[in-house]
Amino acid sequence: MMETRARKQSTMELRTVNPSTLKINPDNPRRTGAGEHPDAQMLANIKAVGILQPPVVREKGKHLEIVAGHRRVAAAIAAGFPEVLVLVRGPDDGGDNVRALSENVVRARLLDCAL
Repeated sequence: MMETRARKQSTMELRTVNPSTLKINPDNPRRTGAGEHPDAQMLANIKAVGILQPPVVREKGKHLEIVAGHRRVAAAIAAGFPEVLVLVRGPDDGGDNVRALSENVVRARLLDCAL
């Protein structure tokens, strides 16, 4: 099992791309936006500190399609970033929808007192 996981991970690479060239995943499990306030917070944060966790993408034909990180990409475009780092994964192992969903489900809101 460990060898298989390591082999799959070795097909990942960091790549610098123009965020506006990334394609939205039509199978993204998130069907509604986060809302105006959370999106504004994301934009302000990315303007202040940049993108700390690269969006995950996959090659689909001649394009890169977002697997996880749609809001980060949208905020980078809104912030006017000409380039962002993305993590390009290898062939779909059947877990893309789970990865995209888990990024939203496990996110917990930090209370002001926790900061």
